[in-house]
Amino acid sequence: ASRTPNAPAVASPTAELTYAQLAQRVRELAGILAGSGLHPGSRVLVALANTPATVVAGLALQVVGAMPLEVSREWSPEMMAHIIEQNRVRQVFLDGRDIRAWGPVISDSDVERVWVSHAQPLAEAARTALGGVAMGRLAPDGTVETDLRPGIPSPPERDPGRTAVVLYTSGSLGRPAGVVQSFGNVDANSRSIVEYLGLGP
Repeated sequence: ASRTPNAPAVASPTAELTYAQLAQRVRELAGILAGSGLHPGSRVLVALANTPATVVAGLALQVVGAMPLEVSREWSPEMMAHIIEQNRVRQVFLDGRDIRAWGPVISDSDVERVWVSHAQPLAEAARTALGGVAMGRLAPDGTVETDLRPGIPSPPERDPGRTAVVLYTSGSLGRPAGVVQSFGNVDANSRSIVEYLGLGP
């Protein structure tokens, strides 16, 4: 962001962000997440489509030191309920198109807050489907809409062995299995991809 602030960082048919804009969105959301009570080690379920808002959410969760549990939007409500209970999830990032399908599961769980990725302001029907669970909205460009005040993220421990993300399998052969990726894993994989594809500014 400091070297090429005006260069495109992430784009989709609905939104495009420069590196400077991406960094700003991440700082804003990280502050809000800290204000919501997330801290290093908090487990957060993430079930989002591939959009700039998803990139913002993933990076903001890293800033606060939370542990994203990334799952498929194609999962059944039963699978989602299992992961929420198993990991004691208290916050969820959810695609707005999945509220009706997964709303009952969330409202019957101990989830305290849902961040909904949606282009339009959330209708009352969405709030009803989630059973009154507190909500916030992420616009396609990662702008956050919430009544929470931002906090100050606690810097997580700088350890390459610390868990960066847990990626869940599809569960086609049984219950989904979580694959733990450390920051060291992510760093090595990213460097390999950049080198193999010859990526650069």
